[in-house]
Amino acid sequence: MEEEVVTAAEPTSPKERLVNIVIPALGLSKNQFAKECGVTYAVIAGKSKTIQSSSMKKILNAFPQINKDYLMTGKGEMFVEVPEKRQRRQKLQQAVTALEVIPQQAVEQVETQEVTLLKQKIEALEDEVKFLRHIVELNAKREY
Repeated sequence: MEEEVVTAAEPTSPKERLVNIVIPALGLSKNQFAKECGVTYAVIAGKSKTIQSSSMKKILNAFPQINKDYLMTGKGEMFVEVPEKRQRRQKLQQAVTALEVIPQQAVEQVETQEVTLLKQKIEALEDEVKFLRHIVELNAKREY
């Protein structure tokens, strides 16, 4: 006798895909997801097999990375990259790069300032040495 293999059925409705695949993939509970979308828990976890278009708009506005085509048909990637998110990530990467450069520039600037100050101190000390040598010479001439 052949053993019957039982597999979990693929979610067939947008709500089933949302509840069984998308929300877990986001790492959220149904309750957290509902709150972030601004819909009631019943919209997500209720017995209705459908989600009204007004609630679907709220969901997709709250989570623009959810691929609407995937949610509606099950085809395509579950998540899409949101252009604003891509731009924010690029700006963040630029900021990080700039922050890595700034300390080096600051160090160089401080070093340049320190070198300048040290050169000024050396010049002042050299002038003081010249002055003291002159005084020593004058005192030596008086003693003779």
